Amino acid sequence: MQAQRRIEPREPRERTRARVLEAAEAVFTEQGYAKTSVGDIVGRAGYTRGAFYSSFRDKNDVFFALMDERLEQRSARVAEILASAEPARVFDALRDWSRRTAPTDPDARIALFTEFRAHALRDPQARAQLAARDRVVRQAYARAIASQFEAVGVEPPAPIDDLALIVQVLDTFVPLQRAVDPESVPEGFLFDAFGLLFRASVALSQADGGSTAT
Repeated sequence: MQAQRRIEPREPRERTRARVLEAAEAVFTEQGYAKTSVGDIVGRAGYTRGAFYSSFRDKNDVFFALMDERLEQRSARVAEILASAEPARVFDALRDWSRRTAPTDPDARIALFTEFRAHALRDPQARAQLAARDRVVRQAYARAIASQFEAVGVEPPAPIDDLALIVQVLDTFVPLQRAVDPESVPEGFLFDAFGLLFRASVALSQADGGSTAT
C-alpha cells in the first residue's frame, strides 16, 4: 500500500491538486462513484486527508473539478475544429478527433458519468451543481451551432437554444446507447446524427426562405 505523506512545504498547491485529481479519476473509473471514498483517493495519490481537504470540500467537489477540467479541454479543441474546418467537413473532423482521443475504456467512463447523474438526482446540492454545468455546456453548443449557420449563410429554423438542447441530449445519450448495444449503434453515429440534424435544419430554413446569403 502506498505510504501517505503530508504536503512538502516546497510543493506547490497546484501540483497537489493535480495529483489528487489524477488519483481521483483513476479510482472513480475503476470502482465507480459510490464505492470510492476520500480515503481511496488519498491512498492512491499518496497524501493524507489533509492534503485532499486543502483543495476540495468533499467527494462531489473533486468529481465536479474533474468534469470542469474535461469540459475545458474538450471545449477548447472543439472550438479549434469549428474555426478551422470547412462547414461541409466539420462533422468528419469532429469524428476523427473523437476517435483519436477516445479513452482506453470508454464504457467505464460512460458508466461513471451515468452513475454520477443518478447520484445527483438524489443529492439536491449535486443536482443544482450538475444543472449549472449542463447549462454552461448547452451555451457552448449554442455558440457552435450559431457559428455553423452563420458560416453557411442560413438562419436557424428554430431557436438556437432549442437546437442546442437537442444536440446536448444526443451527446449525452447516444454514447450510452452505444455502450449498452454496440452491435446496433455504429461507431461514429453521434456525429452522423449531428450532421443529419444540421443538414435537415439548413434545408428546412432554406425552404422557409431563411437564407441570409446575398
